[in-house]
Amino acid sequence: RRRVVTEGRGLRDLVRFWTTDNTTSEAGGTAELHAVLYHRPESTVTLEVRSSDERLGLPSVVEGFTTSSAYVTFDQDDWNAPRTVLMVGQNGGEERGTREYAAVLRLVYASGRDY
Repeated sequence: RRRVVTEGRGLRDLVRFWTTDNTTSEAGGTAELHAVLYHRPESTVTLEVRSSDERLGLPSVVEGFTTSSAYVTFDQDDWNAPRTVLMVGQNGGEERGTREYAAVLRLVYASGRDY
């Protein structure tokens, strides 16, 4: 079992980032992560989701395809519609049992002054 926690340093007042099921597995089990903005941006906002330990889990926005980073974008019209990213468990080496890793959220792009 892999336990996923959400982490968005410096974004707590701007973005709500949460998981509805925080358990993945070495066999590719997934956890759903959700992000939504707290207020309407002046323009486009792009966020990156990464894993704190890629041996344990990788993000995905397309089922069956994982990568080191997943990106979600919001604009003035859809800022309050949650975006979903899957965290897919990986067979991370020799250690077994429950291990914790983080889904890390980072602001990549915002052209307005509000983000």
